[in-house]
Amino acid sequence: MDRLLLRTCICGIAVFVLGAGTAYAGSGDGYFYKKQATPIPDGHGKATLKLPATLPNDVDPIVQYVSISVRISHPQTHDLVLRLKRPDFQYMGAPQSGIPRVLTVDDQKTHGKNLGKGPCPSGTPTSVPGRFTTLNDAGGPPYPMMPMATPPLSSGSPPYKGVFRPTEALSGFNGYHAPGSGEPDQEENWTLTVKDKENGHAGSIRCAILYLYRV
Repeated sequence: MDRLLLRTCICGIAVFVLGAGTAYAGSGDGYFYKKQATPIPDGHGKATLKLPATLPNDVDPIVQYVSISVRISHPQTHDLVLRLKRPDFQYMGAPQSGIPRVLTVDDQKTHGKNLGKGPCPSGTPTSVPGRFTTLNDAGGPPYPMMPMATPPLSSGSPPYKGVFRPTEALSGFNGYHAPGSGEPDQEENWTLTVKDKENGHAGSIRCAILYLYRV
């Protein structure tokens, strides 16, 4: 069973919590890891990788920063479209319609093979490997104290190691209210989808790391 790490910062003290498939957090930051070989259908359909993040009902977090890091094996990266979908949590019984459900993180003009390189971590990572492809608006993770503009993925070269700007700003998720005080515990599934829009090449999602900073 895949393991999940969520690091929480409470009163300036970092607390590490390990669990088998679930973890809990208050305000602070968290790494959510899923290692699961997931075939990407060639030229049709899409691959889906769920990144669960279960929160207890005694916290009331609001998302302020999102970063997604991937390790994807594919011989033609320009065939791929990556999207990130947030959970469909209704805060106080109302849909959070002002926060988009899905954002496109990559449909850019890339070339060559693979997003990221090397093996996926065998255990729960405490940081994002620099050899992965990371997409966010402002650098990091962790949460950047001095944000900087990230370059477009198309400016890189395969296997696109490092931090790049997503197609749609992940700050679109900012303000998303996760389950918290007064709400029942429930599993939050953020979902990474990868679509292959051209025939002729097959690949797979190897693993992904979702990083969230909450206030």
